[in-house]
Amino acid sequence: MPPPTLPPMPGNVDPPELPEEQRAVLMRFETKVDGTPFIPASYRKVAHWPPVSAWLADELRPRFATPRNRGSAWGLPNCGPRCGTRHCRPDARHTGERTARP
Repeated sequence: MPPPTLPPMPGNVDPPELPEEQRAVLMRFETKVDGTPFIPASYRKVAHWPPVSAWLADELRPRFATPRNRGSAWGLPNCGPRCGTRHCRPDARHTGERTARP
């Protein structure tokens, strides 16, 4: 007999609807995409559990601040949601060409 089906994943929280303290924690994950503030969906899902979100923000803060990851909340060498490659710099405009990290 198969195991029971898991319940559906919670949706993304809407930052303006959060209490100020929780919103402040969530905003620690903010990055910019084409100059527009952006919070990746994975962090907006975790925000349903404030203690987990706060722990994650504390754990990731030093990693976001490293020179290699600065400017990219993900720390991945790509140009964001428009790009399926993992070879572009975070600040690159997608041209389809692979770009080496500095």
